[in-house]
Amino acid sequence: MGAARVRGLRLRVGRWSGVEVESLRFALGVVGEGTPLEGCRVEVDVVEPSFACRNCLSELPADGQLDPCPVCGALEPELAAGDELTVVEIQVEDP
Repeated sequence: MGAARVRGLRLRVGRWSGVEVESLRFALGVVGEGTPLEGCRVEVDVVEPSFACRNCLSELPADGQLDPCPVCGALEPELAAGDELTVVEIQVEDP
């Protein structure tokens, strides 16, 4: 059984995901025409990039990714957030 209409989408988009938020909104509008997605509200939470030290797992700010870890001194940062594109919530109307 499908939904009669999608009322809203809530997405999480990382600033470094390569996704341009307004282009995504436009594309969803075009693709959704004539489907249950037509006219749905699209909310986007933008996630700022952050890093974690691979050695001690301490969180590092994105602007310090080339600096040594302030906790253990390691130079092993790993992107922890900021490159995601995730559907967080879909609100639908029953048929």
